[in-house]
Amino acid sequence: MEWIKREPGLSSALLSSPGRQREQNSFFSKDDAGQIPFGNVSGSQTSTAGHGYSFNQLAASQAALGAKEDPPVVSTNYLEITERLLKQGSQYQQKHENNSRTLAGTHVALGSEQHPESVKDFLDGKRRAAVDTLIRSEENFTEQKRKIYGYLTPDVEWEKFKEQTISAHLAAGNDGVIAQLRNQRLRNAGNMTLGASGDRVLTKEEHLFAQVLRECNDEIIRTHSHVPNLADRFRAVVPSFPLQQQEPLWNPLAAIISALRDESHAFLSQEQTAYYRLSENFNRRVITAARKYLEKSALDTAEEQARNPVRDFSSDTKNDLSAVVDYTRMQISRSRLNTSSSGGNLYGVPVWALLYYAVRMGAVKTAVKLCERSEEARDFSKYLTEYDRNDGSLLASSQLELQTLYRSQLTSIASSDVYRKCLLAIMSRSESDIDLPSVTNSVNDWLWIKLAQAEPALSSSSSQNLTLSALQQMVLAKFPPQKTSDTEAFLAFILTGQFELAVERLFLNVKLRAHAVNMAICLKQVNLLLFSLEPKIGAVLVEKDPFFLLDFGSVVRIYVDSFRKQHMDVALEYHFHLTDSPSVQSTVYDHHFQNLFEFCLYKLAKDTGKYTELFGEKLQMNTANRQKQIGKAGLVSRLWQDSSNVVRAIAQDLIQDGRLADGLAMLELANQVSEAFRFLLKALSDSVTFPNAAKNRRELQQYAQSFVEKTGTPELTDQVAQNVCLLLDLITFFDLVETQDYRKAIIVIQNIKILPLEQKFVKTALAVFRNDLLPEVKECIPYVCLQFMHALVKQYSDEKDRLLCMRYGVESGATLRGTSLSSAGARLCDEIISVQTGYRKQARAVLEFANQIPAFQLPGLVELLIKLESTIS
Repeated sequence: MEWIKREPGLSSALLSSPGRQREQNSFFSKDDAGQIPFGNVSGSQTSTAGHGYSFNQLAASQAALGAKEDPPVVSTNYLEITERLLKQGSQYQQKHENNSRTLAGTHVALGSEQHPESVKDFLDGKRRAAVDTLIRSEENFTEQKRKIYGYLTPDVEWEKFKEQTISAHLAAGNDGVIAQLRNQRLRNAGNMTLGASGDRVLTKEEHLFAQVLRECNDEIIRTHSHVPNLADRFRAVVPSFPLQQQEPLWNPLAAIISALRDESHAFLSQEQTAYYRLSENFNRRVITAARKYLEKSALDTAEEQARNPVRDFSSDTKNDLSAVVDYTRMQISRSRLNTSSSGGNLYGVPVWALLYYAVRMGAVKTAVKLCERSEEARDFSKYLTEYDRNDGSLLASSQLELQTLYRSQLTSIASSDVYRKCLLAIMSRSESDIDLPSVTNSVNDWLWIKLAQAEPALSSSSSQNLTLSALQQMVLAKFPPQKTSDTEAFLAFILTGQFELAVERLFLNVKLRAHAVNMAICLKQVNLLLFSLEPKIGAVLVEKDPFFLLDFGSVVRIYVDSFRKQHMDVALEYHFHLTDSPSVQSTVYDHHFQNLFEFCLYKLAKDTGKYTELFGEKLQMNTANRQKQIGKAGLVSRLWQDSSNVVRAIAQDLIQDGRLADGLAMLELANQVSEAFRFLLKALSDSVTFPNAAKNRRELQQYAQSFVEKTGTPELTDQVAQNVCLLLDLITFFDLVETQDYRKAIIVIQNIKILPLEQKFVKTALAVFRNDLLPEVKECIPYVCLQFMHALVKQYSDEKDRLLCMRYGVESGATLRGTSLSSAGARLCDEIISVQTGYRKQARAVLEFANQIPAFQLPGLVELLIKLESTIS
């Protein structure tokens, strides 16, 4: 026991030592002390590893040591973990409660060096298992909620939740991890329930968007073509919003679409759109349109802030000059740069600052005028003139001259004269990998500099030249999610031609989701949007090199789901743009839809139950002593003329749920009379073949009879309708058999001629069975044969009893004599034989017929019929 006598605090140091386990094993292998594994304790007097030391002896030795010197310092965290493990009721504590207390006391006395590594690994494993279990539970919970509401759509919040949960777990200790996950699950459940309920009320902005979208849909239906100026229409209503903070979002989108739509409107497929997005013409148009938009934005801002107009030039440039001078002063004061050594001044402002901001605002002609008035920059006017004439670019020779000038004067340019350096870098397209932070006061400034330096070429011969694809990668890295502003990221993505990333970034912001969905529709209308036809769970973007594809269907559905029950008309306006998207493949619904619009319409009708409001109804009107049906249109009729596929699916679900009347009414509304008769035929057939359905047969029969009478004669010529009428007669036959009115039951079969009553009619009955009867009726014929044979036997028995009970002459009061009795008996016997022969002839015809038809539901049909036929004696 000498190894216990050591300095306090040594146990904590041993815990962190890499060779601790090896040293521990060497300690326990000696004769000084034995190892005490958790699983080898069998009693209070168990020795340690066979060395003869019991727990009581160890405790006594420790007490003796404690009387002489202070106890060793024990790791607090380790003691807390051990006590928590024992307190939570492990399997070891349940089986060996007494030994567990002794073991815990020994650990407290000896310190944390007993089994630090094994217990730590055990606890870490338990913690990881608990977290993994809860994460899997959360995933299953989310998946179940999706299935409940019929969606396998991407849940973008789930991936974010999983990232945050795992990050929090890695940074947290034992305390609070489980509680944190449970609380997050409860919050997530509440959010999902709220989002999936569909009862949210639209805001004023969303109502304005919906009104514009309705007008757009009307034009699409009327002209059968896309609406290319939809972005301009949406932008026109944005200023009427209570908060006009979203107006800067629509301006750049409208500018880009306006520059591209004259070429993209003729595209007919996603392949053509992708090919155009990879072309040099697309790059040139995007760069030019984005640069001009940023220049116009800066000019508009400067004109609004201009205070002291400068009237040195002609009328066509004096307004631009005033704006340039005032805007330059404002930007210099904002940047707080020292411009005392920046060369000459004009209007009290450094000339190179004026030139830079004039070019930044697109007022290149004003910059040329300023160069002519400045001796220092007079030679620079030729480059500005060429830059203006070539719409923001220089000839190769001029660009090479400026690059040489930039490199030669880079070291000599004063550090404070950053505007001259920046202007040379922009016009010569040098230093494209440098951000020039001194003159970039906003994202707009940074974007304008990069766009001015970018080339439309698909690939660059020099590593210093900036292409649009390289700029797109630069923007993607500069604006990561959750770390930068969503509006700034949207501006950067949309002005660099990354439309899918721009929509996705706004869509993830719930406050801007309505804007994102309508922007996606605008881009789709001009054939600029690349969208995926294969949804990816957990995201609305699908990466397909070299593009990101937007899951357009999920974007629309996730947005609409929050209000679709409260505003069904608006939901349909958005779902209308899913008519060219394929339907989701789901095992939850046994229906096949032509497109995603039909699936969403089906879900909306099922979740709301407002079939009349969606699909309309048929009303009965009495005119000229006769009834006439008129139709009342529903919300769907304006957008989708042929909704029979959806109506058929809903009717099938209603009928399967036992709501036959509602289901047939839906089919009648969609003018699917033949389909209604088919469902009615199936329901009537089931009422015959399934005993559990027979209890509702009377009610079903009454409804079917009224439906047949209401339908009219023309539809009854259909084979399905004829089979329905036949089944109604067969149900009447079954009802008569159940009420023991066998004579009328036999008459019904004789009238409908479905069974042969003579041998010569067997072939005719078989031909009718094979050619005229539908499968639903064929399934009922074996039951008809059996019940008809039963009716024959019972009717023969009743007829025989009636004849045997008759007495000759009783009715007339004549006296019975011997000759009369003998003749009466002979006459009675002849009548019974005649009746027997007639019934046997019918029974044998039915038996021969039943022997030649399939009877899968009644495998022993022929044997039963033979036994019944033998009773006719």
